[in-house]
Amino acid sequence: MRRLFIAFLIIMAMVSCKQENDVVAEVGDFTVTRQELADALSRRFPKMKNFRDLDMKKKRPVLNQLIRERLKLNAAYDMGLDKDPEIVVKYTQRRTQMLKERAFERLVIDSLISDSLIMDAHQKSRYELRASHILIGYASSSVKNVTRNGKQAHDLAVEIKHKLQNGADFEKLALQYSDDPNVKSNHGNLGFFNWGRMVRAFQDTAYALEPGQIGGPVLTRYGFHIIRLDEKRPNKRWQEELTPLERRDIKYYMFGGIRDSGMARWEKLVERKKKRYHYQVDEDAVKKLQELNLELDKKNMLRQKYYTDEQKELVLAGWDGGRLTGEELLAGIPDEAPGRVRGLIQLPRLKKYVEKQSEARFVAFLAETMGVDKEADIVRQLDKYLHYLMVRAAERREIKDKVHLSRDTLRAYYDTHPSEFLIPEKLELSFIYCKDRAKIDKVYKLARQGRDFRKLAETYSDDAFYAKKGGYVGFRAVNGFGKLAREAFKHGPNQIIEPVPYKKGWAIVKTGPKKENVLRSFEDAYNQIRVKLKQLKTRERRGKWERELQDKYSVTINETLLASI
Repeated sequence: MRRLFIAFLIIMAMVSCKQENDVVAEVGDFTVTRQELADALSRRFPKMKNFRDLDMKKKRPVLNQLIRERLKLNAAYDMGLDKDPEIVVKYTQRRTQMLKERAFERLVIDSLISDSLIMDAHQKSRYELRASHILIGYASSSVKNVTRNGKQAHDLAVEIKHKLQNGADFEKLALQYSDDPNVKSNHGNLGFFNWGRMVRAFQDTAYALEPGQIGGPVLTRYGFHIIRLDEKRPNKRWQEELTPLERRDIKYYMFGGIRDSGMARWEKLVERKKKRYHYQVDEDAVKKLQELNLELDKKNMLRQKYYTDEQKELVLAGWDGGRLTGEELLAGIPDEAPGRVRGLIQLPRLKKYVEKQSEARFVAFLAETMGVDKEADIVRQLDKYLHYLMVRAAERREIKDKVHLSRDTLRAYYDTHPSEFLIPEKLELSFIYCKDRAKIDKVYKLARQGRDFRKLAETYSDDAFYAKKGGYVGFRAVNGFGKLAREAFKHGPNQIIEPVPYKKGWAIVKTGPKKENVLRSFEDAYNQIRVKLKQLKTRERRGKWERELQDKYSVTINETLLASI
């Protein structure tokens, strides 16, 4: 017994040591792990595979951002935001949806898509194919502007296949018959693709062919395809070992081909489970809720803060082990939800709300009976989502809600920073552009002689756009029209400026009157000031709060581990 106890202590010490070795930073009650930092670095530097050689000046800011998030998370828990009603509603909705999706995966998809099918698909993906096709659409297919019916399309596809088998040229037939909208440019050639990129039926046929063989007609939503496999080569990105994400992608792709039968199976399964657990919607309770909603709506009070205890305590649906109350239903329908009022006061719509929400919760309950809510990735994702909601709420409370800008504050900023609200001086500009130096010299001479500048521009300018406008640009600031504006300000108003290099030729500029600097009125600049000050004050408040958090919660960084990542 003593040996077993000692062995247990050794194992626990090893686990503890491993956990400590995985922690890059301890931040109050929370940590930043090696994997979390590695994931963040991968997002920040997606082209890098090894971060050990990454300059610490680039690595540390990424860690610091994670530390700031953990500091705020500590504060959020101290504020009790994990119990905040709005956050609880959003978290519950996300949890219900995730459990529902995972239950569907376990009960339906996994029963239809076996591991052997997944591995078979993975083995196929070790090759890339280059194929060509001729598509024959029909009136109800996804191809546009086709009038033939399905039988006519099939018969034509069979006829084309026979021609190909008798030696006809594939590209010529593709150009003659194919309804593929890209056929004129690709001549039917689809290029290389790997497993999972094409429509299921098309893909299955293509991967069953050898180079040079012709398959089909294959029916997809686009029509009938005649397929020729042109080339088969190894997929350079293929690896023997499947990652969990790759396995899941393959599984869901394969399920896409049998989705209709899968959904039918799911509906039957849910109905059986409903009977087993005595699931039932209480029609009388739903009707009562509708009546209470109508009473509030007549007073223009059908909003979250006015819901009564009677509304909240109604049990709208129930099953062995769970129920949906009025409070849970109403909390999940925010005041700003589109069509919310009609949905709450019209009985048919309200029934649909209740049926949809109660069934979702019932399926989540089924998932719990299967232990889905304990699966590591579900727990991790839900924790991450909860923490995200809490941190954002803490930021709103400590930053956004504490930034207040009075009209007097805005006015004081306006009075002390007048240079920011000056409308810069502007000159009226016109110009004529010519690619040829001799031509521009001629135009300049004519302009100096007093010829109408507008007519000269219409006649001689090589800038078609401004030629139509008689060369007129309008009033521009010194940086408002590139080089020509700068030249104009050098010479001043009411001048005709000798040719200057411009684009791939030359230009002459005519200046008109000058508009002097003007100070914008406070009312005119109001929104500009408000936006700028809000940004400044928000940044100041954020910095102050983050410094307060650093003083309040301890932060310990494992520098050795940080350097090794």
